[in-house]
Amino acid sequence: SRRKTVFRLFFRVGGEDSSRREAPRAIPKDKEAKPQDIQKQKADHYRLFNQALTALYEPQVLALAGGIGRVEFNREVFDRAVREVFARGGFSPDMLADSAVTLLIGETYNTLNKAIDTAIKTETPPELTAALQNNAFIFSGFKTYHSLSEVVLALTDADGHVKPFDVFRRDVEAIGKKYNTNYLYAEYNHAIHTSQMAVKWNEFKADGDRYNLQYRTAGDERVRSEHAALNNITLPPSDEFWKSYLPPNGWNCRCNVVQVLRDDYPMSDPATAKAAGDACTDDPKARIFRYNPGQELTIFPKKHPYLPKGCGNCKVKSSIGLVWGRGEGKDACICCRHLTAQFLSLARKKALQERKEKKLEPVKIKDPQLISVGKLYLGNQDRDNLVAHCKTPHEVLVARSIDRYIPIMRHKRDEDIVPSHFSDKKRARGVLRYAVYEFQAEIIEKGEWTTKRVELKCEVRSTDGHKLCEYPYALRIL
Repeated sequence: SRRKTVFRLFFRVGGEDSSRREAPRAIPKDKEAKPQDIQKQKADHYRLFNQALTALYEPQVLALAGGIGRVEFNREVFDRAVREVFARGGFSPDMLADSAVTLLIGETYNTLNKAIDTAIKTETPPELTAALQNNAFIFSGFKTYHSLSEVVLALTDADGHVKPFDVFRRDVEAIGKKYNTNYLYAEYNHAIHTSQMAVKWNEFKADGDRYNLQYRTAGDERVRSEHAALNNITLPPSDEFWKSYLPPNGWNCRCNVVQVLRDDYPMSDPATAKAAGDACTDDPKARIFRYNPGQELTIFPKKHPYLPKGCGNCKVKSSIGLVWGRGEGKDACICCRHLTAQFLSLARKKALQERKEKKLEPVKIKDPQLISVGKLYLGNQDRDNLVAHCKTPHEVLVARSIDRYIPIMRHKRDEDIVPSHFSDKKRARGVLRYAVYEFQAEIIEKGEWTTKRVELKCEVRSTDGHKLCEYPYALRIL
């Protein structure tokens, strides 16, 4: 049916080859592409795109968005981005770096981050929090890309003439409401539930299989029949069932999972449980929920229509790694570059703010066995230097926790100052060389915890002509 075609096109279900997916009819290569043809093709794309999203988020969820379910969002930020699109006469991925557009990304992210905050506890690992926030930020960026790409379609009339601004602004009001009220409400609710489940899964993982996990619905008349079939499924955390069917299993899903004593409830049959999970998520629009937000450390499913295809095998070190698949999209790669740079900037600002709020005391170490010159000092300026030299959000996280790594680092080598326009300034500050140390740190990469080697570079300075001390300066994950 046409409805299922829309689902297949935008939900990318079942790991199918992207080269075989259906798509809006392309303009033949032997014919010159007319602006009207390109405009019509894009309009057809976003018509199907919105049909898919509306079906995905479910009509009853969208109906709530304008009333009691409305989430906080500054509409003036969207209006400012719309004005920028009008002034530029279009929109391109590079405009994600424009101030008006970055504000829109930030406003969406702030709304979703409030949902994440509802789940974060004092004992939640900062790496987990950062992974969820990173996913929410990238999601916000691609959401902004799609909303403004659709705004562009309202720039001209049927004859290809640019509309007066007042007419254009009136025509895009519906787009703003759709993305920043209706869709955002569904996305905010989903972010609350997935972040809560991600944090719970982290706690479950700490206990291993000492307890079983039990699937529970909300237990009222609103529970969907396919979700009711999962009620009371009881299996250990290590069972494959939880890899695909940890709630939520749909937009606005209210199901939960709790720890239970192994002797209190009979164990479910794994094959029967999997069959029930498959049936629950058999609809194409439900299959994107076959993931565990706690294991993958993501808020939104990787196959969400906003997100690009073919990022899983990207060789770029700082790539977002959102979707496993084939193919590359130039626009998506440009978006990725801008969004990762913006999130790095955001991570740096957060680290500096945290340092100021905590009012950390300087670290002073005198230990010839640990420090190559016997003495190390880590003050506020040194902490800021570490953060400023970080090239990825992962490195920022390690820099924020540098106090716990210094005692376990090992000296590897010394390095001379590389000649540059900064060399004289460094020597004027008494810098003689660098001492390079190495330690191991646990980071989250593409949704999985992994151990990485990290190098810490310290400036070796002469404080009064002969006394030497080391000052942490920069680090990098190898």
